[in-house]
Amino acid sequence: MVASTILLLLHILAPSLTPLLVVFGIPFILFFPGWVTVSALFPEKKGLDLLERVALSFGLSIAITPLIGLLLNYTWYADPEHLGIRLWTVLPAIYAYVVLIGLLAVKRRTSLDLEDRFEIVIDISFPEEDTTPLDKALTVILVISIIASVATLIYVIVTPKEGEHFTAFYVLGPSGKASGYPRNLTVGENATIILGVENHEYKTVTYTIVVYPALREGNYTREYSVVHPPIFYRWNTTLSYTFAIARNVTVKHGEEVKIPFNFSISKPGFYKLQLLLLKDGRVYRDLHLWIDVKGGEEV
Repeated sequence: MVASTILLLLHILAPSLTPLLVVFGIPFILFFPGWVTVSALFPEKKGLDLLERVALSFGLSIAITPLIGLLLNYTWYADPEHLGIRLWTVLPAIYAYVVLIGLLAVKRRTSLDLEDRFEIVIDISFPEEDTTPLDKALTVILVISIIASVATLIYVIVTPKEGEHFTAFYVLGPSGKASGYPRNLTVGENATIILGVENHEYKTVTYTIVVYPALREGNYTREYSVVHPPIFYRWNTTLSYTFAIARNVTVKHGEEVKIPFNFSISKPGFYKLQLLLLKDGRVYRDLHLWIDVKGGEEV
């Protein structure tokens, strides 16, 4: 159990060790809590055999782990940024439970006589000389099947199947939440939004973010795809419907970046602020905000 926790900590420090998280994380969550609980409740040899203990351990773990998560959920109110259900809170909590209940199990087991203590005995013996050829063949087949199963499991863990390839593109308000978007401005008034890009393409991608204030004139909107305005690669600037601005951003697979964008609009009007994410020179994702800009001194 201690070795499993150390390997899980290595995964946190070195994300490239993802297979270790699967190999040691699953029993850590779905078996160890129940096993130590069963060991503490039934330290004696009588009562439960090994198969019953294993089955009960899985069942109790499935019940105990969510209860630990439920308790951790209430800690969120004390410190929303650091507590709650997070990897660095769940791992120590389960580890503490396993260690404390495990110590209790050891104490109860050592209080019994040696002949009354539960123990796991593994008897590995080779076929005797008088074993029939059929028994020997079945033994060999069984060993080969076990080795093949373990090898297949390792292969599946080390080379996981790729999921869907996609990129998440979103816009947040100035507070970093999906609220408080600039909807009503005056000419030259500064506003801020945050653009987020999350890469799930299973490779590093260089995107281009394009911002264009499409002016609405009656029932017609001068959208980017229609007018094809010139693009200037600059950021945090005054916007005009006569041009678009852009910047490149390189994002690794699994990485998420949030880019603040400060802007103002130079002329009054009703604008569809187009936020475009280009990949390989083509529009890949698009968002927009409607902004009403009132009159004032044009810039």
